[in-house]
Amino acid sequence: MDELSDRTLSDIKELNKLDLELYDYGVSLFEEKKRKILLECIKSKYEQTTSPAHTEDVGHFNIMKLHKEIATINYVPAANFGSLEVKISYAYVWGKDSGKTNYVMAGEETTIYILIESSITTDALTIGFSIHDEFGGILFGTNSFLLRQRIRVTAGKIYCAAYALHMSLGPGQYSLSVALHTGAEHMDQCYHWREKICDFWVEGHRGFTFAGVVKLYPALSVIETSPMLPLSREESSRLKLNLLDHPSQFSRIGDQRVHVRLTNSTQTIISSQGPY
Repeated sequence: MDELSDRTLSDIKELNKLDLELYDYGVSLFEEKKRKILLECIKSKYEQTTSPAHTEDVGHFNIMKLHKEIATINYVPAANFGSLEVKISYAYVWGKDSGKTNYVMAGEETTIYILIESSITTDALTIGFSIHDEFGGILFGTNSFLLRQRIRVTAGKIYCAAYALHMSLGPGQYSLSVALHTGAEHMDQCYHWREKICDFWVEGHRGFTFAGVVKLYPALSVIETSPMLPLSREESSRLKLNLLDHPSQFSRIGDQRVHVRLTNSTQTIISSQGPY
């Protein structure tokens, strides 16, 4: 390759651009799958070697140690940039019930704390955060601008921002990223962007147990019912259906939503759920 001129190398790369992009994608996909397999192997090893006699704190220490081993594989430094007129000192996740830093339970009332130092005075600061899975995929993100909150800071002052939320993520490892800027996003004026400023773990459940990556809060109700029998010809003739606010015409294929009024002149209770 050293014998080739820069022009020749450039031409070769241009002619094989698609192949190179495909190769890069294959490498990134391989690395992602490798990390996932290694993580599953380490988790399996942890479950096999950790006895019930271990205390909770020892368990946390072992998990942190194992995840740090994974983090060293193909490590890419987290982004950390900005004008630093307003900067992020540190941030952490705290569980109200567990009282632990960066270890919370699914369903627990949680607070994200962000310590900020300002060297300028502005009344248009945006404070945002995002939560990512262990492969970098964003699970949730928001900021004070989107929440319609105006933040004012003064030069030479230190502030602590606190986002209170309900931790609805499933058990697993996550990372927190924080950003300080103006407007809705950091493309306007970025004061400080800290990617993966800290890792945190969701372990155990507060309230009911569930499976998956997010905790929803379903409300279940069960009522007694009976199958709707077909109406007789006489009963059917005593039902009247009127269309309300309907369009002047209906398309041949497709669904059309309309309002209707049903007048029931029979002694039969008509089920709104059918079957019909």
